Amino acid sequence: MYRHFQKNKYISEPKLRVTSYGAPAQGFALVEVLVGLGMASILMIGFAVLILQAGKVSRANAMELKATLYLREVVEVLKDMEQTNWIGVAIAPCLSPFTCHPEPAGGVWSLTTGDETLDGTYTRSFSLDPVYRDATTNDIVTAPGLLDPDTLKASAQITWNNRFTDRTMTVETYLYNLP
Repeated sequence: MYRHFQKNKYISEPKLRVTSYGAPAQGFALVEVLVGLGMASILMIGFAVLILQAGKVSRANAMELKATLYLREVVEVLKDMEQTNWIGVAIAPCLSPFTCHPEPAGGVWSLTTGDETLDGTYTRSFSLDPVYRDATTNDIVTAPGLLDPDTLKASAQITWNNRFTDRTMTVETYLYNLP
């Protein structure tokens, strides 16, 4: 401190008193830390829920992709048999309401009655329906119409459970006995 001399007396400078109306009170830092931890906890819980949901969606998508590939395989087998073994398809015991599934036998595909279970999760099958055509336009129609012996409607189906719900996927295509 600076001291001034005044009439043989030392006078100290006046002390400044600083008051801050926005200054934190004692213990307020603890409250700020607790509020910050609470907000961080809420954000982390939200992030954890988001990650769990993303994992669930990813697993469901992977199962659906696998089901699509299994169903596509049935369609490809039927299209192959359409070209190589029409008689095997046309006389197979797969006419609706009965179902069949393809099985490899000695390097060729054969049709076996009933459903097929794959990976212990998926059940696939297909059925064949006769096709009727309009007599004048030759368009495919529902009965009544003329039975087309060289065309069959194939309906392939796969079902599975993705741990939350039962899912079913169906694909329909036509098979033709082309000369």
